[in-house]
Amino acid sequence: MSYLPDFPVLLKNGSRVVRDGVEHVIEDRLVGVVTAPSGQIVGCDPLTDAREVSPFIVTVPPGRYELRAWIASLHDGVSGTDIRTVALQLVVREQPTMRWELESALWLIWWPCEH
Repeated sequence: MSYLPDFPVLLKNGSRVVRDGVEHVIEDRLVGVVTAPSGQIVGCDPLTDAREVSPFIVTVPPGRYELRAWIASLHDGVSGTDIRTVALQLVVREQPTMRWELESALWLIWWPCEH
């Protein structure tokens, strides 16, 4: 079953969540700058079969945008730290998110303003 997590809380630099005795510390890291000359952004999960799950496509104004990775450092107090990428964010505008949309069971798109 799909669900929409509390992203404004989870995707905040320094957020801490404890689940099943494991602490998750969330950080964002700049990956680089993406140039979108056409404004079309295509996203997909590299671990899925493209014949089974279609990518999502959204359109933004043509330009250059920061790409940020949201990283979770998992600490269980026993086996050390496990680091995982939990989300990628294309920063279209430096504004608070107005709403979140679940594109499919796999894709989530956040909109910084009404579109």
